[in-house]
Amino acid sequence: MHTTIEEFMPYKFLDHTADVAFEVESETLEGLFVDSAFALKEVACELSNIGSKSETKIINCNEITLELLLVEFLNQLNFLIFFKKWIFTTIQKLSINKADGEINLSCELIGNKIDAEACNFKVEIKAITFHQMKIEKRKGKYSTKVVLDI
Repeated sequence: MHTTIEEFMPYKFLDHTADVAFEVESETLEGLFVDSAFALKEVACELSNIGSKSETKIINCNEITLELLLVEFLNQLNFLIFFKKWIFTTIQKLSINKADGEINLSCELIGNKIDAEACNFKVEIKAITFHQMKIEKRKGKYSTKVVLDI
């Protein structure tokens, strides 16, 4: 039986000097990307209320490694949050496929414009880094560590 909200989180935050870091573990590669997105969102802001009109946005990324793909995906989410003032509430679909030497990600997000009065930005995330990032599969689970430059 779960007793705290922390037990439900598929990611955990780590102590890191001058940056924010988190580890993610998931049974699927797609789950690893989804859980990383929600960890990024939690670092970025607290939402008390967002707009009532939901929008759909599509993200497509193509890279040659999973690490490059994860960094590109998170950087695109970061751009939406801080520059477009748009936050996802749901990741409707996320698929990762390999073809012709590239790894392709396609993601459908449902979200809203951020109401400045309803959003409390915690920290500004300058970039998602490659520092200590390595996506591994051990004991049937995918895991990685993500460091955010703040």
